[in-house]
Amino acid sequence: EDDAGAAANGTNGSAAANRTADGAGCGASGAPPRSPIHIVYVLADDVGWNDFGYQSTDLGGDSLPYGGATPTLDRLARAGVRLSNFYAMPDCTPSRAALLTGVHPIHTGLYHMSIATTMPFGLPLRFATLPQYLKEVQPETKSHGVGKWDLGHFEAHYVPTARGFDSWYGYYSSYTSYFSHVGDLGECQGP
Repeated sequence: EDDAGAAANGTNGSAAANRTADGAGCGASGAPPRSPIHIVYVLADDVGWNDFGYQSTDLGGDSLPYGGATPTLDRLARAGVRLSNFYAMPDCTPSRAALLTGVHPIHTGLYHMSIATTMPFGLPLRFATLPQYLKEVQPETKSHGVGKWDLGHFEAHYVPTARGFDSWYGYYSSYTSYFSHVGDLGECQGP
């Protein structure tokens, strides 16, 4: 089913649409969690292993102010779960697609590039995102995003608030200047 068909058939971003034939998937048991779900994801582009104080050979330690170069990230890492043995995607868009869908980008068609402002496509609508799955399990779940979307925005169906987020503070394209607040410019060319 293509994106137009997904939108027309009501499977647009439906977590149920990503389920296997036997019904397996998030929330398959039907029992809601007993307490609220609190998840904080931090996705940082273009950083290396040695760029965070808590695991760095030269940025951490008590000799630096506040105990290291990245004190807030260090505290979050100590209190949470650190994913430290995995493979990263080669670019921004594939990284975000994998994180939000749980599907390798080779299967979403987003493996080889970042989606620029003028590109008339996005993360295919047939793939649900993490906020959509969480709302299926616990409908009162609130999801808020901050930062760079970079998963397509040429139509309203593709923006974060149409993909499960209740709010989004940030920019849609792959590049925006922090100083001028202007992104990569251009007009979207239709398919």
